[in-house]
Amino acid sequence: KQWYQRRVAITAGNLSNEVLITAKEILSSLPPLSLALDTKIPQLGIQTLTQVCDFLKATVHGKCGADLSGRQLAAEVLLCLVIQRGSLHCVLDWVRMARAEGVKDVVISKSLLMQTIQQIECTPS
Repeated sequence: KQWYQRRVAITAGNLSNEVLITAKEILSSLPPLSLALDTKIPQLGIQTLTQVCDFLKATVHGKCGADLSGRQLAAEVLLCLVIQRGSLHCVLDWVRMARAEGVKDVVISKSLLMQTIQQIECTPS
């Protein structure tokens, strides 16, 4: 969060966006529902996931100074996270966030959306 608030333009690319790209790639490569069992994740891990999700939501809403590309990446990383968590509550929270006022200009990639839908369809119930 502090990086976004104090960032300096970097001609070779935005470091914070590169971190979000890497996070999205890592989350996309995990087996389905890797973060689903809160009982198997230590309390510190659950608190950290919650704080990361809160930061990503604030970034998507433009509260952290991210550019449009960074806001889009934050929405995509958050979608990957909520799908890995496997919680309907988390998915619905993401949908509410995506439909909120001020977020209309943030569009996730079609390929990620299709990959997400396919992952949901292939996940055993």
